[in-house]
Amino acid sequence: MYCIKQAKHIIPESDLKSLYFALIHSYLAHCTAIMSVTTLNNRNRIAKIQKKAIRLISNSAYNAHTAPLFIRYGILPYEKLILFSQLTFMHAVNYSYSPSSFDNTWLKNTNRQPERNLRNADDYSLMQPRTEMFKKSTFYALPAAWNTLAPEIKFQQNKTTFRWALKAHLLMELDEN
Repeated sequence: MYCIKQAKHIIPESDLKSLYFALIHSYLAHCTAIMSVTTLNNRNRIAKIQKKAIRLISNSAYNAHTAPLFIRYGILPYEKLILFSQLTFMHAVNYSYSPSSFDNTWLKNTNRQPERNLRNADDYSLMQPRTEMFKKSTFYALPAAWNTLAPEIKFQQNKTTFRWALKAHLLMELDEN
């Protein structure tokens, strides 16, 4: 972070963005699919570092609102990055290109009740959570996130087009908030 802070007046914005992806984003993106289980305090600490970095890239004030900056640079905030990673993994599970050890980990509603014609038949069946901690677990959080995803994105079978559509959708949600 120190090298970006010193160089922000010398290095062009596009190069600062490249530095961000090389030095910061690579760490943020590591194991984000399971980061929902960590405490909110820890996720907020990581998000603050990311916000500080994006303010440095744009040469904004220390208290500038970051949502427009994330949209401008096409960078997902940390919470959205976690969701992006979870949904990308669930896409792999749904379209059977994930490791075989994840086969039959989550059942769809059609598999659970094949005799019934359900409107949410393509959604994953979720167990009733008894505690808030279970809602944070990857066993619950991943299929729950997939079930809430918009159908026009969910049914993108190609991995690359799914990732593009999902990132655009998550950035658009930022713009709406």
